[in-house]
Amino acid sequence: MNFLANRKKIAFFYLLFLFFLNFTITAQNICEIVDGGKVIADDGQYLGKICNPFDHESIFNEFGTYGNKFNSNSIWNEFGSYGNQFSNLSPFNKFTTTHPMIIKNGTVIGYLTKNKSLKNAVDPHILLSCEFGAGSLPSDLKDKINQLNHQKRKLNEMIDSDNHWIQKVIDNGKYILLEDKSLWEISPIDVIYTSIWLPITNIVIVESKNPSYPYFLINTDDGEKVEAKLIKK
Repeated sequence: MNFLANRKKIAFFYLLFLFFLNFTITAQNICEIVDGGKVIADDGQYLGKICNPFDHESIFNEFGTYGNKFNSNSIWNEFGSYGNQFSNLSPFNKFTTTHPMIIKNGTVIGYLTKNKSLKNAVDPHILLSCEFGAGSLPSDLKDKINQLNHQKRKLNEMIDSDNHWIQKVIDNGKYILLEDKSLWEISPIDVIYTSIWLPITNIVIVESKNPSYPYFLINTDDGEKVEAKLIKK
């Protein structure tokens, strides 16, 4: 009897937590909420941590197991079970109900998915603009992270990265005009993608490491990422 009563209490408080979370997650605090969370696929496969890109388990560490787009257990592997937009286990499948969970402190706090109809859904592409803490990393790496974070803050001062959309595709994808009238020149090797992008497509802007094309325009509808430079704001 006590066992059943305890289970009911746990279930009640868990549902209360999710109810509260659903009203408190905003664009401003989503990064803080998921920082340190573990990504677990619906089949139980561990897919890495949501944390700073210098952590070897980070999903943003391009040289780590879970951030490497060629690794089978990376969500960024578009040909793998956990990254393919048609896979039922992938966060990029907009229609699946078997998306990865985000677990923090032993509790499911949300779901990594582009399925916008799901409560507590976290779009993986939105996380690319987050600034995650360095934890107990060596001081030289912390300095490097602080440097990167400073650059991101400068970008955020210029551009609101949350709610952009394409107003017009110009010259077969060579230029992209966004709704805020900012004009972007696309890297020649990426024009093959932008040439078929459509108006009103949602776009997120983040920094790249290419001095010639210092930004990425990320098409959040299909996950395509192209290098670009700002021509006019």
